[in-house]
Amino acid sequence: KLDKFIDRKTKEPYILTTTFLITLLNTDGKKSFAARSIKYASELEKKSTIEKLEIERRYWKAQGIDWGIVTNKDINNVRAKNIEWIHSAMNSDGNNGFQKAEFDDLLDGLLYRFADNKHSIKNIIAGFEKDYSLDAGTGLLLFKHLVADKRITLDMDKPINLSQTGKSIYISGISGKGGNDDVKLYG
Repeated sequence: KLDKFIDRKTKEPYILTTTFLITLLNTDGKKSFAARSIKYASELEKKSTIEKLEIERRYWKAQGIDWGIVTNKDINNVRAKNIEWIHSAMNSDGNNGFQKAEFDDLLDGLLYRFADNKHSIKNIIAGFEKDYSLDAGTGLLLFKHLVADKRITLDMDKPINLSQTGKSIYISGISGKGGNDDVKLYG
């Protein structure tokens, strides 16, 4: 019965939404989609929530799109905080005032510094900022970009610890500019 999804005063139907419609690209270059509704687990105890989700499920099934529910119990809090921290760099003003080529060169330069893995990540970043006369925080922004671009891989299910040494990082494409040299650093 759908009358419960109609505004009693205006008689207009409520607009039902899905939290995410994700575009996926497979190895053949073919696009597919997945729809996900994000809910607190406690909301799933409410009959009205279940009814709305059932409408969503049927809609996406009719569209031929994979649909699912994600709750707070499905999300690793440490991973979510790490993603939020990394993502903050992607929301900054592009290249932080640098020309694109200069920014890319700085990214490559910092990436190479991690080959010297005897020092902590924060000390490597601080040394890089000092050597290049960069404003404090620029090296950290570059580090976040390298992680976001997957040129540096960290275990995102553990809290990011800038006191850990470079040996805890996996560097992909150290040759830069599309290179595919992969290096695992061991200390």
